[in-house]
Amino acid sequence: MGTSPGIVIRDHPGLYPLLLSLDGIQDLDALRRRARREIPDLEVDVAEVLAPLIAAGVVVDTAPRVRQSLRVDLAHDGPSTGLARITTTLLARSGVTVGPDADLVIIASSGEPDRTALADVVRCRVAHLVVVMEGDAVRIGPVVVPGSTPCIECTDLHRAAWDPAWLALVPQFGRAVPHGAGDLTQHVAAAEVVATCLAFADAAPDGPPQAGGTPNWRPGQIRTVGPDRRVRVVGHAAFHPRCACALLSVA
Repeated sequence: MGTSPGIVIRDHPGLYPLLLSLDGIQDLDALRRRARREIPDLEVDVAEVLAPLIAAGVVVDTAPRVRQSLRVDLAHDGPSTGLARITTTLLARSGVTVGPDADLVIIASSGEPDRTALADVVRCRVAHLVVVMEGDAVRIGPVVVPGSTPCIECTDLHRAAWDPAWLALVPQFGRAVPHGAGDLTQHVAAAEVVATCLAFADAAPDGPPQAGGTPNWRPGQIRTVGPDRRVRVVGHAAFHPRCACALLSVA
């Protein structure tokens, strides 16, 4: 079926007329009734026939997926209060619970966040999303799942390889600085933050959000929203051999 390179599936009696009946309107029960009425050669259940086709991508199941429940907390400094307020509103409207004991903590700051605080969050094994307002733009990511995905210290160590002065600046981070991000930029950034949270929840169908990723979110991905309000992928965090965060996975 298909081309370039196509998908090979095993044929059997009744398969071809069943495929012709997939019109995107009938649900599984309707297809079963139609198969009993019009496809006598089909000797197995319709669901059994469709399962490998769905797995191969030949047939798409349009049934709405139940999103894993998600609880998000949001920490921010003074200059990022506006962004935090917009994000909280959008989270609530998206059905996300906002409060303590969260599955994911959003850490928003105007200027680079305090690295000591981020290290504490990693040690406590709290999944978190870093959001930084820098100049007239907003940087979103990475999502850090301690022990499973790279942390901010990993990105600092990688940056130090081409910016030797970076590690000298790191201890100075955590001081709120003014930003120039306009209201529309903040609204777009807040929407992107919420979309990342929802994609994070969708990545774990069988339990609390983990690091599997979805088409809209990849572990370690870093995006930015500029004054033109376009969302760009600007990098991907990677584990650094000198960072101890990966040791959490074997602790």
